Amino acid sequence: MTAIFWQVTGLNDVKDCIKDPTLGKCSMAAMMVLPIGRLKAAGEIAEGVQALANGTRAFRAVNGGFKVGVTADEIVAINRKVGGTGIILRNHPEQILASASYYNSFYDKLGAVIYGLVKGHTFDDGVKRTTIEVAELLVQRNNVSSVVPPGMLSDIVFQVGEGKLADATAIGRAISGR
Repeated sequence: MTAIFWQVTGLNDVKDCIKDPTLGKCSMAAMMVLPIGRLKAAGEIAEGVQALANGTRAFRAVNGGFKVGVTADEIVAINRKVGGTGIILRNHPEQILASASYYNSFYDKLGAVIYGLVKGHTFDDGVKRTTIEVAELLVQRNNVSSVVPPGMLSDIVFQVGEGKLADATAIGRAISGR
């Protein structure tokens, strides 16, 4: 605990400056002792922690692992926009996005989101309409060109509902044309 106190307060930098008074060590000591220096150092620490958090699986799971994803709240808002109530029955959008993050390709991630929403009966109403809107939004946000013409995406969603496309990779293949 003492070592942490010395590090946080900047006393380690002061000690280093006294032992070896070089410009680098003494400027660090001055930076930690002066209030403005502490604010700058705290900002740099916060930026480092945020960058580390962004690289974790937990952070990627929040948006499905997409470069530019959607949040669970956005999915609920889309459901309300297309005429649903936003009431989640099962298979919460956060769970769907977390599952999608385990896939590697954009199309398989999108397939996992489509499958999770449709087959998971996520909402009490408007599931397919919500799924189409979410899929189109993900394609647009990630600037991905789909082989499937815009109207065909709804056909794929209906095929998932009918059980003709039974897993994320099959849906991904149908969307990408692989």
